[in-house]
Amino acid sequence: MCTQHYRPHIRSTPPGLARRFPRQVTHCYSWCAAVVYNADMITGLDDEKWRLRRRLLQQRRVNAALGAHRQEQEALWGNIQTVLAQYAPPGAAIGAYVPTREEPGADWFALLLGERPLIVPRCREDHHLDFCYVTSPDELIIGAHGLREPSPEHPAICPERLHDHSTVLLVPALAATAAGGRLGRGGGYYDRTLVALDAAVTTVAAVFSEELLPTLPQASHDATVDVVVTPQNIFTKS
Repeated sequence: MCTQHYRPHIRSTPPGLARRFPRQVTHCYSWCAAVVYNADMITGLDDEKWRLRRRLLQQRRVNAALGAHRQEQEALWGNIQTVLAQYAPPGAAIGAYVPTREEPGADWFALLLGERPLIVPRCREDHHLDFCYVTSPDELIIGAHGLREPSPEHPAICPERLHDHSTVLLVPALAATAAGGRLGRGGGYYDRTLVALDAAVTTVAAVFSEELLPTLPQASHDATVDVVVTPQNIFTKS
């Protein structure tokens, strides 16, 4: 039985963030859910994260428009295959996010889908994720937050039971550290998912070379990943 370890955290938008990021504050760059902050909970850390997210997202948009990451996507695909060979049996299903055109994986998601059964996330109204098997991109629809996800007809697997189906989960990241630190888009979906997973599931984040940072602004609720993949390296958390 799947249980909920976390209640959704609904917060109100602070004036400071609304002034700096009027379009992004409410929808968090269209990532899975609205992200809103309570004015009495805002800290310098929150502000630092917003500034970093804004810079990284703008950088990705520019690079995607220029086609600047084509070689890096190829190199990432090679390193992802190395990780899968180590942590997932041949032909076994894996969990993986569905990338946007700007994210790592945009050029090789179809290749991954052709090689293995995939279990991909679907956003829930309570700000958690379920996972569903898909065999074709045609099974994906545009969800409530503008991202591709399985249609409601697909049976759901909750994070607590994902280990019954997969030993690897590829998670999105805007930036990461070699020690497994991860910066997401702020919705908290993957932070809640990562802490709910069984230890048998190896979590992997892929980032472009300029998104591997020495440190990240992180709070106690920010979950880490087991493996960070860049075009040049594979880092495993000790």
